[in-house]
Amino acid sequence: MNVVIIYDSQYGNTQELAHTIAHSLSHYETVHVLPVRRAAEIDWDRLQLLIVGGPTHEHGMTDSIRDWLDSLPPQRLVGIHAVAYDTRYHLPRFISGSAATEIAKRLKKLGAEMPLPPESFYVTEEAGPLADGELERAERWALLTPAGVEA
Repeated sequence: MNVVIIYDSQYGNTQELAHTIAHSLSHYETVHVLPVRRAAEIDWDRLQLLIVGGPTHEHGMTDSIRDWLDSLPPQRLVGIHAVAYDTRYHLPRFISGSAATEIAKRLKKLGAEMPLPPESFYVTEEAGPLADGELERAERWALLTPAGVEA
């Protein structure tokens, strides 16, 4: 399975999660981890699973992720599985917001098949670190994706 993980990271927490998720899925043909600024490098013809993550910023996704998703042509993700994750404080979503929820809505609008609900991973402070156990939880979550299930 060809997997691409696109992330935006302000303090390194979302990037660390992207690499942890990639490591969990590393037994596949290809797993690429790219910051959103390099998303133009995606090989769309081979892509089977797209994972998009970013920090929750002002109750939603970052401008970088939003701008990239807005730049994609309509129906760009038809036939592709996609999942979304974010980093945020461990508060109810209605208080903190969730980048993952917004990312997932955009991915679905672009035609992606969404086999998992959006997932949040928690930080203890704005700049991190990740809360205890979150990297291990990310490893387990990655195995629930279509790539993980096929293993």
